[in-house]
Amino acid sequence: NHEEEVKGLQAQIANSGLTVEVDAPQSQDLSKILADIGAEYEQLAQKNREELDKYWTTLIEELTIVIASQSTEIGDAEMRLKELRRPVQSLEIDLDSLRNLKARFCFTFRPWLDSYYLYHIVTAVVTPIVWLGLLFDSCRHRQW
Repeated sequence: NHEEEVKGLQAQIANSGLTVEVDAPQSQDLSKILADIGAEYEQLAQKNREELDKYWTTLIEELTIVIASQSTEIGDAEMRLKELRRPVQSLEIDLDSLRNLKARFCFTFRPWLDSYYLYHIVTAVVTPIVWLGLLFDSCRHRQW
């Protein structure tokens, strides 16, 4: 009895021309999605590597230029320092000579230095020598 009813309903549906369509979403291809994400990641990683390489190359070039410039400046400063040392050495030799001359003078004329008049003469001669020594010391300590 039940089977006859089911067969009757099936026949009725078949004869009625009713068509049923179902909109079901298509299944997604997960391996294609993963491949697309992987490709996008690789493109981004390659772009970042290229940008980083360009950045480092530019930075190295700029620093190379700065180092070369500063090396030249250091070389120029060293040459200037050597040029300034020559007159300083010459002045040191002159100062030592004047000090030796003063020492010999004082030793030679020590007995006569007790005389008041001779004392003023010696002071007039020795004082400029002392001032030259002080001037030289001042110049030697000055920064160029």
